[in-house]
Amino acid sequence: MTSLHIDHERLSLNTFNSFLFSRSRFSGITFCEDTLKKITRSHLQLLKTIEAKVPLYGVTTGFGDSCQRSLDANDAEELQKNLVDYLTCGSGPALSLEACRGALLARLKSLSRGYSGVRPELLERLQLFLNNDWIPVIPAEGSLGASGDLVPLAYIAQCVQGHGLVYYKNSQIEISTLLKEAKLTPLKLQVKEGLALVNGTSAMLGLAATNVQRAAQILELSIMASAWTCLALDGRTEAFSELINSHGAQHSGQKTIATDVRELLQDEAYAPKSLKDISIVDKNFLEPVQDRYSLRCSPQILGPVLETLKLSKNWLEDELNTTSDNPLISPEGEL
Repeated sequence: MTSLHIDHERLSLNTFNSFLFSRSRFSGITFCEDTLKKITRSHLQLLKTIEAKVPLYGVTTGFGDSCQRSLDANDAEELQKNLVDYLTCGSGPALSLEACRGALLARLKSLSRGYSGVRPELLERLQLFLNNDWIPVIPAEGSLGASGDLVPLAYIAQCVQGHGLVYYKNSQIEISTLLKEAKLTPLKLQVKEGLALVNGTSAMLGLAATNVQRAAQILELSIMASAWTCLALDGRTEAFSELINSHGAQHSGQKTIATDVRELLQDEAYAPKSLKDISIVDKNFLEPVQDRYSLRCSPQILGPVLETLKLSKNWLEDELNTTSDNPLISPEGEL
């Protein structure tokens, strides 16, 4: 059993999905010391900027169209609480445990990059949730999407404050109950922390990652089904040959699918009659010279699916290693 170490290095989507779907293989989340130092510098820079009376969106201003409205720094904490209360209005069935776990881990990874201005204590509370597998239950409906997963991520912020439901041991339970049993107090959100929790793409990232993982599993089964169909129908194998799929085509996905099917058939020692050995009676061949499109074109059909999944994985991994937040606070003091 190993820990998932959060540092400045790129987190692969494969490792991310392993944590979502095979949580028991990990002992938990750990932080690099440099990561926590960078987060601290960013938070101190946020406080300096507020002290210098530089207007900061969602910190000393209102939200959305109210961003021209100046707020006293003393009201900053209440502003964060009000934001979360306002946004916890989702509806519909809950997202899957894996998708909710993905949203929480993605939010932790984003904030850990040290450009959100939050305290290390907030990161440590998210770490606590993940290490105990207390996963906030997120309703499936209500996201604004490109503007940030404001409504879904508000349910993470709500749980951090000690309210709402979490997945725990195959059931849903009030987080307040678990905190009480662990003799822990809820975390009170400070300046920008409510906004930093909700203003990102972590919910859609968690959901997309689980969808890509399941799609990859379906694709693997489809490759096996193509080989099994060929076996069951005494099909031809020329359509999966290197001649057609490497020399006759230059699509990487098609080549890979054809190779996979070909190797599965080779594992079964499947060898149909050679074309030159097919018998003919009354000008009719006794065996098919070519199979139906549904079989012989499976590399061309499944190949683009494979290529699309690879592209999607690249996009998701880039997003996983991005700071999705607004505004960003540089540890070095840049605005």
